[in-house]
Amino acid sequence: MCNRNENSNRKCLTWIPSFHPVCCVLWFTIGFSIFTTSLLAGSMLTERWEIITFHRETVNGLARSYNLSSSLRWVLDGKVGILRLRNTSFFFVPMNGGVWTLCSDLDEEEKKVLWKEGWMNADRCVNYLHPDHRLKDEHRTDRVKRLQNLSISCALVCLILLGASGVVGGFGILRQGNPAILITGIMYLLTGGFAVSTLGMMSVKRLGKFDCGYLDEQVPAAFYDSRLFALGWSYHLAWFGVALCLSTALLWFLLARIARLTTFSIIT
Repeated sequence: MCNRNENSNRKCLTWIPSFHPVCCVLWFTIGFSIFTTSLLAGSMLTERWEIITFHRETVNGLARSYNLSSSLRWVLDGKVGILRLRNTSFFFVPMNGGVWTLCSDLDEEEKKVLWKEGWMNADRCVNYLHPDHRLKDEHRTDRVKRLQNLSISCALVCLILLGASGVVGGFGILRQGNPAILITGIMYLLTGGFAVSTLGMMSVKRLGKFDCGYLDEQVPAAFYDSRLFALGWSYHLAWFGVALCLSTALLWFLLARIARLTTFSIIT
């Protein structure tokens, strides 16, 4: 339990849970920080930020307008369209992407079917951070690439700040360093700011249906209008993470205030 000794040092780690207000704030801040870090980092690392699909009726309509209906067929219960033009095949495959990845939204059995149909990229995910992709993509200067690079940079800064805040916050609690505790709160505020920047750029990244890099190689230019872009659950989860970052920062500021008025320790 949490006892007050002559030096006003509060021991907040014993075999019996401590319910002193100081200890409760300390442990709640630690637990809330771990939850916030896990949730926001998880949202940044998952691959459901954007969902790319093709509107089947629009694809069929465009095919009719170009007299290509006989060259178009749908497989996997209408999930994927295949357009064969001379010696080239185009695959209308649903995709899902993260901040720096882009993968086909298919299970293993569906990928095997498309592999037999001739789609060689069935098992490949595009990683925008991979050196080969960066070398191939370096000539592009369009808006999508700029937003893509900026969103990746902000997301990486978020992950770095989350890791650093854990180290600085742990040091501040163990040594009861008020400056370190205060800096941890500031770092969570900065994390929230960079996360908002990532969210903003990802939300406007696909406003246009052209100049989409790898996606433009997937289908003929005449069918770009059939693409549908939507934001996935990772995007919405990141917004929740931003709100948690702001709340976590307030808790660290409160803990810094408490550290100025009293002493505490998690060492028995």
